[in-house]
Formats: sequence, C-alpha cells, structure tokens
Amino acid sequence: MIHHEPSLTRTQLRKRVDEEKSGWLARAQALTDASIQARKFVGTGSKKKDGVWSEIKRVFMSLQGHKCAYCEKRMPERGKGRDGDRLEGKDKNEYDIEHYRPKNAVKAWPSRAIIKERGITYADEIRRGADGGYYLLGHDPRNYVASCKTCNSAYKGNYFPIAGQAARDEPDPKRLRKTEQPLLPLPFGSWGEDPTSFIRFLGPLPIPRFKTGHRHLRAAVTIDFFELDTRADLLFLRSMMILLLWEQLENAVSGTPAKKATAATFLAALSKTTSPHTACTLAFASLHATEHATADSLRSACHAYVASADPSVFGAWG
Repeated sequence: MIHHEPSLTRTQLRKRVDEEKSGWLARAQALTDASIQARKFVGTGSKKKDGVWSEIKRVFMSLQGHKCAYCEKRMPERGKGRDGDRLEGKDKNEYDIEHYRPKNAVKAWPSRAIIKERGITYADEIRRGADGGYYLLGHDPRNYVASCKTCNSAYKGNYFPIAGQAARDEPDPKRLRKTEQPLLPLPFGSWGEDPTSFIRFLGPLPIPRFKTGHRHLRAAVTIDFFELDTRADLLFLRSMMILLLWEQLENAVSGTPAKKATAATFLAALSKTTSPHTACTLAFASLHATEHATADSLRSACHAYVASADPSVFGAWG
C-alpha cells in the first residue's frame, strides 16, 4: 500500500472531477445539503441509497495509476488504438469507488470468526466508527478511493475500525483523522497519509514497522483487515515481481555495461507508483542493497512459493 498523489489538493481534485463530469459537483452538493437536512445519507434512486460517485470513477483510476488503493493490484487500463477502443467503457468494470468512511451504518470489526481465524489479540483496543455512518461524506470526493472489488466488497464493506472517538457530524477529513484515530489508512491526496510510515515489506510479506504503540496497532489491523499477508493472489504476484526484480538488481551491480543500462531502465519503471506492488518492490530493492544474503534467501522462498503455492515457505519471516 502506497500514498497516491500526496500533494493533490481539494481544489485540484475538484477541478479533475469537473473536467471528467461537468455539473457533478453541484449535484453532489445538493445531495449533501439534503443529507444535512435529514441528518442521514440521502442518495438517488427509488430507495435513495444510490449515489453519483460511479460517474467520476475514472478520475481516481487515473490518479491512482490504475491500481487498487489497498492491495496495489494493477487493474485494466485503456490502451492506444484498437485495444483502447475495445476497452472503452469496460475498463471500469473491475474497479469500485470505495467510501473510506462508510456513508451508512458502520459495522463492528473484527468478528469472533476473524479473531479466531487470524489469531487477533488486540480486539479490545478497537472501537467502531460513527453509528449511522458518515452522511456528510457520502458525496465528498475526499472520501473516495478506487479499489478492486475484492478489497471493497469482500473486506472493506461498511467496516471502519478506529482507536479514538467517533465524530459523525464532522465533514473535514483531517480533523476527523485527529479525533477518530482511524486504524485503516486513507492512502490518497494531501488529506490522506502514507501507509509505509507504519507498514513495511520483508520480501512479499507486509509486516508492522514498529513493535509496539499506535502505529503497530494500525499496521496489524490493516494487514489483518485486508489479509494482505495471506491472500494467495497477492503473495503470488509480489513473489513474481521479486523474481523479476532480482536479475535486474544483480545486473545493476555486476552486469556488463549493456546489462546495467537495461537494468537501470527496468528498475526506474518498477519504482514508479504506477507499477504494481510498488511498496513491496522498493522495499526489496533496498534490502538487496543493504542485506544481500537476506534478500537472496527471500528470493529463494519466492521461487518456492511460485512453484508450490505453499505459504509455509515464508515461515521464517512471517
């Protein structure tokens, strides 16, 4: 997980939204005004549960480099020429606009089943977000990210674990973060934050950067919440990235001039935020430079995992 567009301001986001869908901001404000009057989320449609956020999905797809905000999985992007034509309107199918703070009722996390399955010991430190949801943020683009359907539907849903005090009637994301102390990061925009400040990668495995304290809790919750360390598809893709990376890292150090040049181009491409699993690959490149033997052992474990799909090969590091 990385911080997408950390310097993006609210004004700049609103400009992008207006360029994508003229008139959207006015309609969203009208729905927000109706929600304020009702003191609950008011949407569109016959049951007033829907909204207009899907109309600006492509803004977030683009700003996030066509990656899921939570798991960093690469998702479809329109190409050039005929491929782009074929994908017109279809490239959005694998994306959801995810409400960081739920617009309706907030559910408690973790459940007893999750506590047992994940071996969670910190459940007493977690509180539930605002009862009834964050009706003021239902149509606020600062409360949106683009996510894959797995992260949104199978995991995030209407959960919002916090460590502080819920503040249902506060519309400002920065003030909300201070009051509520959310345990999941909002990895987008200048009102968001950098998840790598409390989560780091050891090979393909995300682990807490700190051993104790609030930042340790945030890392543990985020990893457990999205199962970032056990989802087979993520482990496989990160392992493949590390295997591709290894040869280029070696060539960058001891290859021929031609191989060094190729490696430099490859490594520069992987370091971009648009590359899949950037947090993982950048961490591995750093480990290769500072602890080569450890990096080599993790490379071997990645090779074994790709061949076997057996997560126990990472037992020494998990």
